[in-house]
Amino acid sequence: MSDGRFVDLTLNDLKQMPKRMITTSEPNASEAIVWTGVDLSYLLTHLKISPDDYFFLRLEALNKYSVVIPREDIQRFNPIIAYLRNGKSMPISEYGPLYLIYPFDLFPELNAQIYFNRSIWQLSKISLFNEN
Repeated sequence: MSDGRFVDLTLNDLKQMPKRMITTSEPNASEAIVWTGVDLSYLLTHLKISPDDYFFLRLEALNKYSVVIPREDIQRFNPIIAYLRNGKSMPISEYGPLYLIYPFDLFPELNAQIYFNRSIWQLSKISLFNEN
């Protein structure tokens, strides 16, 4: 959280939130996939985090790979934290259990390496930062 507190959420916690489906291609794949998950913007609002509370998010994977997501990405593209891929749970061996997905097929400008890199799999941690 933006005030130094931590919030631990389980996969079940995320599944209890309103879900959203995006049908879009996975980076570097030709076939569209139906992703089901929680809007990242909804999750932040649910945790009482407003856009004024952060400048960017740092997302970290289970293997410690991390990416920086600017606030503008969330507001403009509304990515989801997916927990289902084509209706099935994603084991760690298949990039799960959580995968940040942008709606690549809706926004042609997302078909760039910078956004493919931000579409992080095996998501395990999100941190907020106020500096730019």
